[in-house]
Amino acid sequence: MTSREQFEEWFSNDVVGADVNFPDFENGEYIAGEVYDDQLYIMLQAMWMAWKASRSEIEIMMPEPFQMANSTSGLSYYYEKEVDDALRQAGIKVKDC
Repeated sequence: MTSREQFEEWFSNDVVGADVNFPDFENGEYIAGEVYDDQLYIMLQAMWMAWKASRSEIEIMMPEPFQMANSTSGLSYYYEKEVDDALRQAGIKVKDC
């Protein structure tokens, strides 16, 4: 799910509480057009800008990888647990596979 899809799901469910007919999207922004409510459109634009800004500020110091034997290529770099821990410490959910 893209960040925009996550935003639209959150906006529909938690902000408006109903399905929203989102305006067209172009060059990273919603386009004014057939929007049924000007105030809703302004709120949508402002919240989308805040959503993008919040994600652009995420910065994570990645751990140094360590080498591990790999049966196909000899050595590979492995640091899954350390990366998961770094992401979780930054407040980002890590989906278990």
